[in-house]
Amino acid sequence: MRFFSIALIFLLLTGCVPNPEQTPTPSPVIMVTPEPSPVVVTPTEGSPSKDVHNLSIWVPQEYDPALKSPASLLLEKTISEFETQNDGVKVELRVKADSGVSGLMESLALTAAAAPDAMPSLVLLTRSQLEETARKGIIFPYDGLSTTLDETDWYPFARELASFQDDTYGLPLTGDALVLAMRTNKQPTQSPTWDDIQKVGNTVLFAAADPQATVPLALYRSAGGVTQNIQLLPQIQITELEKTLTLLATCAEKNIFPGWLINYQSDKQVLDMFANQQGGLVITWLNNYLSVKPDDTAIYPLPSLGTESATLASGTVWALTDTSVERRQMSVRLAEFLSRSEFLSKWNLLNNSIPPRPSSLTSWPDSPLRAQVNQIALAASLRPPAEVITSLGPAVQEATILILKKQSDPAKAAQTAVERLSAPATK
Repeated sequence: MRFFSIALIFLLLTGCVPNPEQTPTPSPVIMVTPEPSPVVVTPTEGSPSKDVHNLSIWVPQEYDPALKSPASLLLEKTISEFETQNDGVKVELRVKADSGVSGLMESLALTAAAAPDAMPSLVLLTRSQLEETARKGIIFPYDGLSTTLDETDWYPFARELASFQDDTYGLPLTGDALVLAMRTNKQPTQSPTWDDIQKVGNTVLFAAADPQATVPLALYRSAGGVTQNIQLLPQIQITELEKTLTLLATCAEKNIFPGWLINYQSDKQVLDMFANQQGGLVITWLNNYLSVKPDDTAIYPLPSLGTESATLASGTVWALTDTSVERRQMSVRLAEFLSRSEFLSKWNLLNNSIPPRPSSLTSWPDSPLRAQVNQIALAASLRPPAEVITSLGPAVQEATILILKKQSDPAKAAQTAVERLSAPATK
């Protein structure tokens, strides 16, 4: 755990598309799904002070109890159950805006510096928010306070999601992953490869102008490319990037990745096209796919270019922000209560996300979708840190656009990207 001095913080507020084609189902190797591990109830060490009764949780606006959404009602109900089981404990649910002077991140930073006693007990954070707050010392590790993540009933990506610089900074709540959605009349269990996709020849949609270059970076990682050097600074390996750009160039020549994809920057744009019967496949985030659920489609892990996973993952966690040592043990107990398999099953089904626990997924209705989500969860691997993506994204995006516009070859475009990353920042 890191200790830091309180200082006063001043905050600066800061398209000609192809006709749909029916896609035959390819037949690569089936991914084996292990039996989920049983849930082990893990008591927290020690007992909280009997004098401490009031806890608080900060959550984003989408879970505002006033909305009376299924998710907000479930959260309220579960918190009420916790209060019933812990006599004398009262939990306040506070809603924070996504941004602005009263936004969640701004409020955390200001409160931690100016009024640490007013910090919440727990806060619901995305992975990038966890990275930022852990780096600043705003949240506390669970190490020595909880053994919940020592249980076997967690997907590998969930353990990655909860960890930062070798410490556990969160208990996983939701998962998300980059997936390949295919238009098909069947519900196959086999995952296509890039060779299969090229043989079929149908258009694959993705946001080629995405400033974060999410898809190319996922393929680059799967080819064995690293995104950070030994000093944890952003890095591009030219050989692996060239391999990635070669796939893009080959598919561009076959019109699998048509040039007009450079007009799209967001995942939702290309998913809307796919839902409107354009393209045979789309690369998208699972959460967005499940929110739309186009008819007669199936989802798979994103095909790899090597031995590493291309299925990037992210998600949300319960982060510990309680500055009171006496109260902290009860705050941890609350986080564990909100990480139980039964709650995670219902929560992720309502929120179109991946349950971090295999046992939570087995409680979903038995369907082809459940098996597909399990396949994806097993293949998922945590995406690079947000600050690394911010550095690498523009260089890889530029290389991707050059390839799809057929204005460069893979070797030259890869070299240009490496040189751009290495160039000193302009003042």
